[in-house]
Amino acid sequence: MIGKAYKSLVPYFDKRTNKNSFKGRPCLIIGKADASDYVVLPISTIPDKTKIDPNFDIPLDKSIYTFLNQDSYLRTHKQTIVNTASLRDQLADFKVSYEETYIEAMLKFEEFNKNLIANAL
Repeated sequence: MIGKAYKSLVPYFDKRTNKNSFKGRPCLIIGKADASDYVVLPISTIPDKTKIDPNFDIPLDKSIYTFLNQDSYLRTHKQTIVNTASLRDQLADFKVSYEETYIEAMLKFEEFNKNLIANAL
């Protein structure tokens, strides 16, 4: 599953209802956390363009990444854990179809984590 994009069910805070809810969001699986969880990078549309990180958000054009409905960003600095039960529908195999983007994502992920550790010491 590593290197593949899946639709995942993720929690979010719904401002309209003032409570937590769930939505389907594409993500790229980058590692296995334990027997039932994966480390993933979210794929988001980022409507507020001031929230785009020029160093760590990788743009994904929907005309190239045909599994997307909208232009989106692979958020290499927003890693999270998703349980296997929350993964639905494989969307793409980045290692096969988008190898350069997969390598770029892993390098940016590594850079972010190195910076995170260096700044924590």
